Amino acid sequence: MEPRMESLWSKCVVVGLLACMLLSMLVLPAKASVNVLRVEGESYSAGYNISKTSTYVGWFDAYDWVRYDNLDMTGYTELKLNANFMNANTKIDVILDAADTGTSTTLTGGMVIGTMNGTTPDVNGTTFTSRTIKLNQQVSGFHKVYLRFLVTTGGSASGLGSIDWLEFSKLAPTLIQAESYSAGSGVTRQPTYVGYIDAYDWVRYDIVNLTGYTDITFNASITKGTTKIDVLMDATDSGGVISGGTKIGSLEGAVVDKDSNTYSLRTISLNQQILGVHKLYFRFLVTTGGSASGLGNLDWFELSRTPPSNADLKQLTVSAGMLQPAFSSSVTAYTLTVTGGSTSQVQVTPQTSDATAYFTFNNTSYKSGSSIALDTSQVGQMRFTVVSEEGREKVYTIAVQRRNDLMYYVADSSIASDTTGTGSSTAPWRTLANACANAPEGSIIQVLEGNYDETSPCLLKSGTSIQGQGTTKTKIFSKITHDMQGSGWNYDENKFLIQVRNGSNATISDLSINGRISDSSRSHAGIFLHDSSRMLIHDVEITDFDFTAIWIANVTNVHIYNAELNKYKLPTDNTWNRSGNIMLGDATDTTIHDLKVYEDRGGDGMATMRYGWKMNPYQQFPPGTDYYLKLVRVLFYNLNIDVRQQGLWGNGQPGIAIELWSADPTDTEISHSTINDNLSIAGSNKSGQAHSVRIHHNDLTQSPRNGSIYSYAIEAINPNIEIDHNYIKYGYYPIADFSPDKRSGHFIHDNIFDRLEGIDVLHYRGGVSDTKFINNIVVLDDNVRDYEKGNYPFMILGGGTADNITISSNILYEAGTYNNGLFVKPQNASAPPTLGANFKVSSNLFFNWSTYGTTPSTSNPLLDLKRFRLSSGTPVYGLGFHDIQGVPIPK
Repeated sequence: MEPRMESLWSKCVVVGLLACMLLSMLVLPAKASVNVLRVEGESYSAGYNISKTSTYVGWFDAYDWVRYDNLDMTGYTELKLNANFMNANTKIDVILDAADTGTSTTLTGGMVIGTMNGTTPDVNGTTFTSRTIKLNQQVSGFHKVYLRFLVTTGGSASGLGSIDWLEFSKLAPTLIQAESYSAGSGVTRQPTYVGYIDAYDWVRYDIVNLTGYTDITFNASITKGTTKIDVLMDATDSGGVISGGTKIGSLEGAVVDKDSNTYSLRTISLNQQILGVHKLYFRFLVTTGGSASGLGNLDWFELSRTPPSNADLKQLTVSAGMLQPAFSSSVTAYTLTVTGGSTSQVQVTPQTSDATAYFTFNNTSYKSGSSIALDTSQVGQMRFTVVSEEGREKVYTIAVQRRNDLMYYVADSSIASDTTGTGSSTAPWRTLANACANAPEGSIIQVLEGNYDETSPCLLKSGTSIQGQGTTKTKIFSKITHDMQGSGWNYDENKFLIQVRNGSNATISDLSINGRISDSSRSHAGIFLHDSSRMLIHDVEITDFDFTAIWIANVTNVHIYNAELNKYKLPTDNTWNRSGNIMLGDATDTTIHDLKVYEDRGGDGMATMRYGWKMNPYQQFPPGTDYYLKLVRVLFYNLNIDVRQQGLWGNGQPGIAIELWSADPTDTEISHSTINDNLSIAGSNKSGQAHSVRIHHNDLTQSPRNGSIYSYAIEAINPNIEIDHNYIKYGYYPIADFSPDKRSGHFIHDNIFDRLEGIDVLHYRGGVSDTKFINNIVVLDDNVRDYEKGNYPFMILGGGTADNITISSNILYEAGTYNNGLFVKPQNASAPPTLGANFKVSSNLFFNWSTYGTTPSTSNPLLDLKRFRLSSGTPVYGLGFHDIQGVPIPK
């Protein structure tokens, strides 16, 4: 598959997605082989005080630098420079993702991943020789790579040399044919395999270099489910009997192939790190009660290295303040409490569990143990992402809340009173509503452990915070009702339990709110924020409300995290109960993360609703008015959303996890989440936006709780949507648009579509333009419904012209026996779409699927359908395909 450039998310804000996509075709480096990336020295993207010829870049002096953009650095361990260096004191730092002005020697930030300290000079100025720099940090993804020239102590600062080419390399897999064994017992050597394997047979391979490898993958035909294979190192054998040695891996209870001529891949993970050359044994056994004969045949095996996927932290420290909860590798969202006015900045130091992992912050890469600055002068938050060598990502967040000593108390005790209490610790108030009315601005209302029945709303003043003692200790029960349907679809924010208008720099935390009044009745809604900024809602549990748990509208810098939100089913539900657990109006620089959302009433997990809307927003604004709500840099991440399969709309259409309806988003993200049903990006169709939504690094396994699996993973209506590094499993329509309007600017890449069951992969009922589908793996299910077998189109298109479409470098894999005969199917057979001159389908792999387009491949990719990795024995590496790194495949 072709290399992916840096996320268009961070690059296309000004020029727009389509323009940036076209630009990327010009600036991407040439394709590399799977284990080596060579870049010509003179092809640099920028540099300072250097010159180039047609074959090299040179004239380096001390503090000069050269930069190469958009290099896929995944897994590389060495850098080889073919260079001419005349001075022994030449020093080179290899730096990732620094920043430069382009007009000075200054480089700021970035991560040094390797250094050359001095070298043996070349014999003359025209001789180029190779030098190797060991990289001390393995990374994944696309990066800017700088070479900065320096000198060792006392060396000359000028005339350091020239560079012909750079070559990055990684550990290459080793494939060994089974029949090449050195010795064996009980087996028969065939021309292309080892066969007639019974229990206690074995084969030995001498002089096998195991350095750095973590896995052994077998291509084998196994006909008994009781087959067991032990992998031994440095045993001894005599008279057909193996003794001693170290067991480094085992395969037990293998999946059975349908016959001895059918081969499939199995992988054994080695149980220890190994260095050097060894004798390698495979000993065949059976599990208890299994048949001892006719276990199968072995074609070949491959030694490979799986990069570490651990993106956990092992430690997170701060230089000041109190971090809550206490650090744990399983916790990703923290609150830093700062008291007093003197602390305006705190140093945060993350340390990764795996030595090869690193972290990114503000688009800059840092080594584990580096410190970054957190602004604590006001309520806000920082987030950083740990990236494993394999490319897995884990997002961590630290929010800042400021505390003072102006405390007022609410208690569930005999001394608490709303009439005689003063709010002190010795004379607390009894209800939250009374505390909100009487506590002054800027204070903190401490709600002590207890149960509180609230019949009136809390009108919270600006700068005033509410803090409970924890969700299991401080329990608030709302008794405020409101009949939305009977009041003409009035969402009435005055019936919310906690209301904040024109608020700022405050927190609501550490309590539970319950809206259950009776088995058949629920309170209206939980928390309402309007025209507010710099607010935190965290460590709360909000359940059983009729309309919604939280509604935020016209907000900036609001952060909701570490929360659990539930709407449970009532005996009778109306269509309007399709509202979400969170309703989101206009918002800027706002995050919703580290949430568990459970929706059992057929409504949305989360949905958009602009302040002032009624049920139909089109009726609220005069013709020509821009009625779309604005979402600017709104980030949804680390979510676990579970919704019902059938919603309360459209006569039981699929439920929706996140619905950005009638929204005009810019630079908005949905990422790093586990979501069991649909994402609906169904808003503005403005083509002039820069970048509307990026959906990435999600597990979108379509696993509703009810009925058959009928769903679309992503409804993509807005223009300029980027969809990448997602795992999408099951469902009918992975990417769909059911409206009659034409869509544009979708960039879909580096996703895994697993076991699709229904109609098509791309579904554009109204047509599409300016869209790319590249570097994806699509696997169809053998159990696809009968009427679709052999008739599964890749794409359904509406009428009109489909222009500027690129579909390339994808693996389209039918897991069963039904060779699909269609690629493009018209939405309406009587009005088929016109495939424009720029409708380009090229360089795709079609396995058990009829080919389409130019330069297709039909080779068996030898794709491991559990790990979605290609074996090095695959014939498709040379065709430009490679593994997709960083997709959150469930373990």
